[in-house]
Amino acid sequence: MIYQDFNPFDEEPKYEPAVISVTALNRRVAQMLQSGFGSMWVRGEIRGFMQAASGHWYFTLKDEGAEVRCAMFAGSNRRLGFYPKTGDKVEVRARVSLYQPRGEYQLVVDGMRHAGLGNLYEQFLRLKDKLQREGLFDAERKKPIPEMATRIGVVTSLQAAALRDVITTLSRRAPYAQIVIYPSSVQGVDAPFELIEAMRAAEDRQEVDVVLLVRGGGSLQDLWAFNDEALARQIAAMSIPVIVGVGHESDTTIADWVADRRAATPTAAAEMATVAIEALLQRQESLVGYLDQLFDRRFEEFTQRLDWAQSQLRTPQELLDREKRRLIGAARALEDAMAMVLARKSQQLHLLEQSRQHARPDCSGEWLERLQMQLNTLFSQRLQMEAARLGQLQVVLQETDPKALLKRGYSMVTDDKGRVIQSVTHLTEGDSITIVMSDGTVTGDVKRIDEQNE
Repeated sequence: MIYQDFNPFDEEPKYEPAVISVTALNRRVAQMLQSGFGSMWVRGEIRGFMQAASGHWYFTLKDEGAEVRCAMFAGSNRRLGFYPKTGDKVEVRARVSLYQPRGEYQLVVDGMRHAGLGNLYEQFLRLKDKLQREGLFDAERKKPIPEMATRIGVVTSLQAAALRDVITTLSRRAPYAQIVIYPSSVQGVDAPFELIEAMRAAEDRQEVDVVLLVRGGGSLQDLWAFNDEALARQIAAMSIPVIVGVGHESDTTIADWVADRRAATPTAAAEMATVAIEALLQRQESLVGYLDQLFDRRFEEFTQRLDWAQSQLRTPQELLDREKRRLIGAARALEDAMAMVLARKSQQLHLLEQSRQHARPDCSGEWLERLQMQLNTLFSQRLQMEAARLGQLQVVLQETDPKALLKRGYSMVTDDKGRVIQSVTHLTEGDSITIVMSDGTVTGDVKRIDEQNE
């Protein structure tokens, strides 16, 4: 307000108000309302609820004595988790504002809850703090989820959409998994007791690898059964790993904090508990490839060992030739030894003869006779030794005799010229061959040649 020509002694002061537009007036009032009132919670009943094409919500909040228009924009109501309707008693978190085009004062709402949920939320926080101090939320006590669960328990309502979501996901993702359902209500006064009984049934039967505790989204009141202290303690006491998938991404319950793993949705819980069949098939393909490589390496190793063993293996003909060479060498050694003995004895005899000629006549005959007896004795002994060695060589020769080998089950193949055939590469189709066995021979022609692949 601007005063002009003001005189305190005048009976009536003179002033002229400044002239402003309606827009400017509403802007100033809006600024005063916004600065004069902070964010607050207001309780009332919804009337005239409407959702615009833009996604914004418009409604009136009223009680017994008054009403106020409200607007909740799409960016805020998308995070709400439930859809209000006319007649709902709610508490809204809002700031006071003015809709300037019409000069109407309104509440701009950025949060909403059902009336009375403030006390429930306080209970939720107290229980959360209590269980957290007891260590029920600690990561150290949480059980690992099996890498590949084939038996999956589901605790939920038989009528719940969450059950259909889980079954659909498991049928698509893990058709190998067996599903065991432990039915229970998931909302209402009896829900906590029924949920606990279903969890105990899964624990007592020990027939599944993991338990999924699931239900769809809802308000804090709808999900309140999952904030039950007894249910939380039952989840913590389970020896079977528990995955909780309750509500939507923004919904969080006490059961989520106690569970071994929290999933954002029931579908996410089913995915978390299993390995996709595609991943298993890919893993199987990798293992098959690895086994193929391992088999190839082992096959190559054993092939080399077989080649080495074959190189060390001697044919009967080779053994026979080796023993023949040994026998010939032994015979030559015997001949040489006999010749050396005879030469040495002859020399001794010659020396004796010379000595006899120079000896006295009265003793030459007796001395010569004695020497002759010694010579005969030595020659007989040497002859017996060499005869015994010859007998041993004959035994060796008999053992390596081809006929003896044939009697032991071997056979020998020769060509039409009597030469021993040691490899199929020495033959061609149509060649005449003779198979020598212990009791006779078989003669025939070569019909087909199969070479062994190395």
